[in-house]
Amino acid sequence: MHHMTTKWTSRRTRRAVAAAGLVAAWIAPAAVIAQTPSLGYKYPTNDIPLTLRSGTVVHQRNLVVFRGRTVSVLTIKIQTPTPAANASRVAREAQEVATLHDAVARAQGISRIAVDVCRSQACVELRGTAAKTFQFVRGRDGTWRVDRAHAP
Repeated sequence: MHHMTTKWTSRRTRRAVAAAGLVAAWIAPAAVIAQTPSLGYKYPTNDIPLTLRSGTVVHQRNLVVFRGRTVSVLTIKIQTPTPAANASRVAREAQEVATLHDAVARAQGISRIAVDVCRSQACVELRGTAAKTFQFVRGRDGTWRVDRAHAP
């Protein structure tokens, strides 16, 4: 019986190690680059006001680029004065923010943009989740469109 238990544990251990190796091999090629323009300031260092066409001023708090084998995503963390209950207006603001970052996305070879709407300090500091995330892909005409395949 002891021999069977050891054999079973050994198989389970080998499977766990193999699975961990596969996960590590899948994750390893991805590079994460966070924008940190200067050290010595309270984190996050960004608080860039962006005035949208509507006149609303949102605050860009962080930019993060995720690079994988086949996709690169620019994630933009923002704070907005627009109440969460006004979901359609928040969605329009996210679209405008994505459009404002078009030149950066083109220069960096970005294939997708995610706009995270932060309602907490933890979100701004990349420690918590966004209240709402909007995903965009470049359309055939070059504009950023809602990515229906990755919509919540």
